[in-house]
Amino acid sequence: MNERRQTYRPEKEAIVAELRERAAQSRYFFVTGFQGLTVAATSDLRGRLRKGQSRLQVVPNRLLRQAAKGTPAEALAAGLKGDTALVTGAGDPVDAAKTLLDFSKANDKLKLRLALVEGSLLQPDDIRALAALPPRPVLLAQLLGTLQAAPTGLVRALSEKLASLVRVLQAAQDRKAQAA
Repeated sequence: MNERRQTYRPEKEAIVAELRERAAQSRYFFVTGFQGLTVAATSDLRGRLRKGQSRLQVVPNRLLRQAAKGTPAEALAAGLKGDTALVTGAGDPVDAAKTLLDFSKANDKLKLRLALVEGSLLQPDDIRALAALPPRPVLLAQLLGTLQAAPTGLVRALSEKLASLVRVLQAAQDRKAQAA
């Protein structure tokens, strides 16, 4: 089947090129619906996302589909219905998910549709589960604590055995001293 190439005006070609570049640099993509969201609320959300190294951009669906062709972001095509805002970034995807979820609880006009996080396609329930995770530094600290627990326990067990031996020898020496 012969596929027809869509041609766009230069400014729309620039948007497609920018979206392709963001697709190459982003660790995650969140597709949201924002119909009925006020300009002030959108600006507030953009400010919150910016703190976590994320960016919200209102994108025409056809341009996003065109930009996503041949990239991992092509999997998001199913969520491109109605008004679409795309959240991308190179920061922690958990922070972005938390920000979006918190904002959607306070403002029901924002609808979480789909996400693509490091190659995994997430549904709205998965996004909520992602937002429930602790931040990356906390997870790394928990992992480090778990990894340190085994060697620490081994050192304690070995030093306790050594301390036991020293106590037995000390008790034997004390008995000899009392007997003499």
